[in-house]
Amino acid sequence: MQSADYYYFPPALRVLTLIYLGVLYWSFNLQGLKKCNFPVELILKVRPIKAKSQFRLFFIFCFGVLIPGILTYWVVKDSDYAIHYRHVVSVCFILTFIISIWPTSAVEGELRKRFWKTIFLVTFPTSSTTITFPQVLLADILTSYSRIFGDLVKIIYQIFASFNSDEGVPKTWLDPLQLLTLIFVCLPFFLRFRQCLIEYSQSQYKMKKHLFNAIKYFTAFPVVILSSYVTKNNHLGEQSVWVYLFTNVSWSVKLWLLSILVNSMYSFYWDIYMDWELAPLAAHCTLYSFPYFLRPTLLFEDPLIYYLSIGINFMLRITWTFNLSPHLSLQSAPLAVFLIQWLELTRRWLWVYFRVEREYIDQLRNTAGSPDEINNGATINLENGINLENGEEISLELQRSHTGNPQREENF
Repeated sequence: MQSADYYYFPPALRVLTLIYLGVLYWSFNLQGLKKCNFPVELILKVRPIKAKSQFRLFFIFCFGVLIPGILTYWVVKDSDYAIHYRHVVSVCFILTFIISIWPTSAVEGELRKRFWKTIFLVTFPTSSTTITFPQVLLADILTSYSRIFGDLVKIIYQIFASFNSDEGVPKTWLDPLQLLTLIFVCLPFFLRFRQCLIEYSQSQYKMKKHLFNAIKYFTAFPVVILSSYVTKNNHLGEQSVWVYLFTNVSWSVKLWLLSILVNSMYSFYWDIYMDWELAPLAAHCTLYSFPYFLRPTLLFEDPLIYYLSIGINFMLRITWTFNLSPHLSLQSAPLAVFLIQWLELTRRWLWVYFRVEREYIDQLRNTAGSPDEINNGATINLENGINLENGEEISLELQRSHTGNPQREENF
């Protein structure tokens, strides 16, 4: 049964909203990093980005596609609902794609070009492909869109099938639509999983951290498959999942809950310990001197930012508890699904800041003559940096540092 939210804010427009929110979050990432004097162009290997120009693409999507699409949908939804829904949604998605590939430099053309090029490299790598940081960053961001990819499959199916009712969706497990949905939900994790294996093989199988990172992404597959199986077979019945946590349940539900726990805790651990290098057990973290439990080199001014970010990351990582009910679907609980997906995009927005910070510190370590140059603060010129239009090299200035030895642990 469809809810009123489904009728007034249908799935396709919610998915578009989430995609555009991702563009907005990325714009905030770029602006925030540039305000902190991070060499964003150097790290992402793009040409210089003008201040605040990165928001233009979001405003074009929002005011040129989304808002007109929503208003048009509300005007025509009470007539021939299925036909008008299909037409409005089709136009919105086509316009979104055209804008994203339009060959103009006026609206972040360099970033859009780099985005599609990186998408191609992430999707079709070879064993000899050098995995760059922008490729890793994009592949990680795509994992936050995994469920959105699955929703896109259902939306496209509904458009071409000329219906938008849940009753039209096949109910058997692993029917063609469900199988295709599972493939697209798993696709971002598979791309990142493959990247890790390529990096592991290119290190002559010495960098164990790439292998353990690959295992982390592999743990997402049981979650997706078992969740689909439990939902389609209705193994939880009509009651809350929490009732079944303390009663006898089927093996599939037990494995499903276990896989969720393993994936969530493993991912949180990796976020803090490896991606951010912020944890009591991470390399160079200080246990008995300020800042406690953090690495000595911090580029953001206040250590409280790091403590708060760790806590927020943990809370947003466990939002999966709200998704434990299989009855949270696009049709029955659309706003709940939308909220969960939005929270994941918010977590990823926060994650990007500290992941880029760690990459910046790695570049400084590889460039500095000695660790003391980083600890004491230095302005470093990277010989391999990108050139500005006037031929000057980008200079990297360390904003904030603390005493200590920030040498990187190369092995897991």
